Amino acid sequence: SLVKISDDEKNFVSNFRKTLDQESLEDLILLLDRSVSYLDRNANPKILFLDLSIKISNFFQKVKTLTNEEIFTHFNNFFTIVCYE
Repeated sequence: SLVKISDDEKNFVSNFRKTLDQESLEDLILLLDRSVSYLDRNANPKILFLDLSIKISNFFQKVKTLTNEEIFTHFNNFFTIVCYE
């Protein structure tokens, strides 16, 4: 075998593979990519990395959080109902 890793590393990789499925991994990569683009646009790093760490921890807990667009949509719908009814 060309790959030389210890048994502990093999166990870690096999257990880590169970935590994220293909879709979650793709979402995680997109999240990281979006965060890098925000940093390029001079986002506040402390706030950005706090938000990023919370979202990443939710990936590992299998808890999906709302995206900013979903939050905006729910917020907009709420005020439409409150203001116009």
